[in-house]
Amino acid sequence: MRRLEGLQKNENPLNKEALRDGAKSAPPQGERIQQMTPTNFRTVSTNGYEYMKSITPEEIDIILPQTQCGLCSYGGCMPYAEAITFEKAAINLCPPGGVKTLKKLGELLQQDPTPFITDMEQKAKPNMVAVIREPECIGCTKCIQACPVDAILGSAKQMHTIIADECTGCELCIAPCPVDCIDIVIVPESTDEKKNLARTRFNTRQKRLLKEKQEKNISNPSSMIKRQSYIQDAIARVKAKKEK
Repeated sequence: MRRLEGLQKNENPLNKEALRDGAKSAPPQGERIQQMTPTNFRTVSTNGYEYMKSITPEEIDIILPQTQCGLCSYGGCMPYAEAITFEKAAINLCPPGGVKTLKKLGELLQQDPTPFITDMEQKAKPNMVAVIREPECIGCTKCIQACPVDAILGSAKQMHTIIADECTGCELCIAPCPVDCIDIVIVPESTDEKKNLARTRFNTRQKRLLKEKQEKNISNPSSMIKRQSYIQDAIARVKAKKEK
């Protein structure tokens, strides 16, 4: 991959580990954090009265950049929002959001972001998209499997291409590429429309993965039974031949 100057030090740690067991990936819908007691509250004033109101993951998620890169180590923006809500995860774990997101999270959660600003200024990432050098693509589909928002088109042994308007610049497609034919380029800041689209596509993918996992779990016992039956029939045929 042709790197842009200054991006190496902030390289996504999930790139090289993206498909290894040790890397955290986003849990499919339905497998998210199940704790029901929020750990973050904010003071709300109504008609002269003050009371504490719990902060929901959705309120936090709307602030996050929807890169779905996993740099926070939670595998996606909503899983990170849930971790902040239910596990008191730190507010300085989103380099794509940079200082702007850090300050918004601090304001919402009534936490002082000042101690984290200097560090975030150094590790913040610009808005980016991935671009495939198509003549070099071998059609391995590894990047398609890694994309958290299904923004890559292609099929096995056919040239792939990235839909720029849907790419979040997460960089997760880079490490799996065996021929290093993906570049990262800086683009203008994402619009709210693009962020909403990324959120929708990420959630849709998570639901699909969960469904595929459930179907696989259901089909596996049947496949095992068929396999065992086939083996038993084969053994029986061998015994029958020997008896003859």
